[in-house]
Amino acid sequence: MRLQVLSSPKSLLAASLSRLLPPAAVLLVILVAAAAKAGLSLLGIAVLALGTIVLPGVVYKSFPWIARSLDIPLKLKTAIVSSLIVTGTILVVLLRVPHPVFETLASLILGNILLAVARMWLNASAHVSVLTFGVLWWVLAFGPVFAWLLVLPPLMVYSRTSLRQHTLTQTLVGATIGVATFGAFLGISIWSGTS
Repeated sequence: MRLQVLSSPKSLLAASLSRLLPPAAVLLVILVAAAAKAGLSLLGIAVLALGTIVLPGVVYKSFPWIARSLDIPLKLKTAIVSSLIVTGTILVVLLRVPHPVFETLASLILGNILLAVARMWLNASAHVSVLTFGVLWWVLAFGPVFAWLLVLPPLMVYSRTSLRQHTLTQTLVGATIGVATFGAFLGISIWSGTS
């Protein structure tokens, strides 16, 4: 989708925020932070990021070309990308990567499922969903000194609605999914005994 860029300063701010904080970049930052918090080496962080965010992201963006080249139906895009992410998460479990990597990845998978289900009925905002989860995760992981980041999700709601990429309802559903994803992170952390 191409962003509408209007000439007013508010429109430029809205377009800039959506461009600066795309879902894939936010996910990558959160996963790298989780891996660093877990004490992984730079090589471990790079492998984790490549296997669970970068590779699935490239496949997602390149899927029409991949589908044509391999004669795969386009409707399998989500299933194939999800399979790559789940495979990466299973490897994290098998390799016993420390907290909070598994909890973060598992909650992101649940968040993606919620987003996919919500998108069956309306175009729920992935930008708002991922940023909401990311900000809540960051404040929990690194402390209240980062509470100022809580202003970002409402700004993203403004960005997505003013650019007419989403309605207010679609952005609020995205925010709700982000909060639910964070709740899943907390639940998985408590269940695994790491909170």
